Amino acid sequence: MVTKQIKHKQDDGQEVVLDIGAKAENVETDEERQFVTAAEKAALQSASEGVQTLSGKVGATGDTGGSATAGTVFGKLNKLIADLATHMGRWTEARAGYIDTIKTEVSEIKTSTDKNNTGSASGTLSQKLSHIIGLLTDGEIGTKLDEVAAKGVVKSVQRGTARTTPNTEGVCGEYAVSIPIATVDPDRCIVIILSGDDVAAGCDSLTADTLTISNNVAVYYMSWQVIEFY
Repeated sequence: MVTKQIKHKQDDGQEVVLDIGAKAENVETDEERQFVTAAEKAALQSASEGVQTLSGKVGATGDTGGSATAGTVFGKLNKLIADLATHMGRWTEARAGYIDTIKTEVSEIKTSTDKNNTGSASGTLSQKLSHIIGLLTDGEIGTKLDEVAAKGVVKSVQRGTARTTPNTEGVCGEYAVSIPIATVDPDRCIVIILSGDDVAAGCDSLTADTLTISNNVAVYYMSWQVIEFY
């Protein structure tokens, strides 16, 4: 390969061209002295620029200011290390004790909720539930519920009509009437009284065998019901 030429004009006027240079062929190279092509040089340049860019992102060991959205890799790592150190500094013996307490309580909860089908009013949660289920199905409560389901909730219904008269029995209203009824448990009964024409009537008393009704308007007919429940 010729890199330069020298032209020389002789005394006789003839021009002589001399080549200076050498073609890079059969030339020995070593680690420090090598030949590259233009394409190889461009590739090396690109790689060098990529390394420089990556180096800028990695940063230096002392970088700070790292966050989720900013900072070099070293800056982020240093921020993470600092945060971990802060949190570890807050991990006191007392806080460790809280964890132990939670562990104990969780263990106790697990024990109290372990499956156990042996019914007990004072046992674990599973045992208490088994006890309740037993009462509702096979026990006294279950038997009573079955009886109620078979009979219904209403034990008896008594009804009729009555006419109030001037009060001579010492009950509340000016006009009253006492009605004999079949024996009931007053604590398990309700009384329904129907009257008309804006005449207000009420139940003064209900005993095991007597219903007393009164009003303050006039002698009047009304209907009544005594409903007894189980």
